[in-house]
Amino acid sequence: MVGSGSDIALFALLIIAYQADIKKATATSVVVMAFTSLVGSAINAWHLNAITPEIEQYLLAAIPIVVVGAPLGAYVCSKVKVGQLVSFLLLLISLEVFFTGYELWQQ
Repeated sequence: MVGSGSDIALFALLIIAYQADIKKATATSVVVMAFTSLVGSAINAWHLNAITPEIEQYLLAAIPIVVVGAPLGAYVCSKVKVGQLVSFLLLLISLEVFFTGYELWQQ
């Protein structure tokens, strides 16, 4: 029921309401994202039987990327300056808004 938006909402809450350090808020958001992904995947697999062979192939393709990418991303976040991290996050948010708008416009 929570979905993947919970980590984004938590990140915004930590930054806006609690003025948390952006590096800590990013790390916390990633942990929440991982937890909700695991719980959601388990529910889909065992309770709803919603994992089709196609979805299973997507999951298997994503596992190596997550196993390498998550620790690498955490390491990079710990080494870059806060301004660089903010700029990168703003770039990612802008790209997401642009591509979501593009997809909605195409329908």
